[in-house]
Amino acid sequence: MSAREPVTSTRLTQEAADWYARLHSETPGAMVDRLSLLALEICHARRGADPIVARLDPGFKRLAAQRRDLCDCLDRLLRELADGQACFHLYEPTHIPAWPCR
Repeated sequence: MSAREPVTSTRLTQEAADWYARLHSETPGAMVDRLSLLALEICHARRGADPIVARLDPGFKRLAAQRRDLCDCLDRLLRELADGQACFHLYEPTHIPAWPCR
């Protein structure tokens, strides 16, 4: 089970939001999943490197900026969901049959 499922199960969907709420394309759970992947990337970027040198690395700076931006977006989405200003749709997963490889 991913972090997406429990976070999304406590959701404010279109029915619970105000009629003028902005539709968001990503659920909070999906954003938490992305944050966990970023945390792993940052951990691997730091591994084996001097902490000061790692912070100066352009790749590390990019990952840190992505994490800050995503955290800010998640905070904003959660506030807007709580205030009824944003909503998202949940779609039932569809089974897509695997195409035979030839």
